Amino acid sequence: MLTYRKTKDGQWVAFGPATEVTIGQVQVTTKAGKAKVELVTRLGRVFDVGGVPHVYGYLAPKAAPVYAASNRYGASEGSPSRRSRRPCGYPGCNGIDFCDECSE
Repeated sequence: MLTYRKTKDGQWVAFGPATEVTIGQVQVTTKAGKAKVELVTRLGRVFDVGGVPHVYGYLAPKAAPVYAASNRYGASEGSPSRRSRRPCGYPGCNGIDFCDECSE
């Protein structure tokens, strides 16, 4: 059974018996007991744990989520929610065009 470990330099690895850790997809068990499939990109040092060789398998980094740029109302420029916001009450503000008072 492979488990997660964090190295001193902050990288997550799969740790377990050398016979179970291979380059490619492996199944790693969380502390909560859930099984997750991870991608091992390279193998690390071999440790002797109770007479059984164990090894670190370095996990591929997760891609960071990509968020769209948004204005202060949480809407992307040109989105329907930006075009349909309410006027701020300043004379001449219609909720669509830029306004001196609400900085839009």
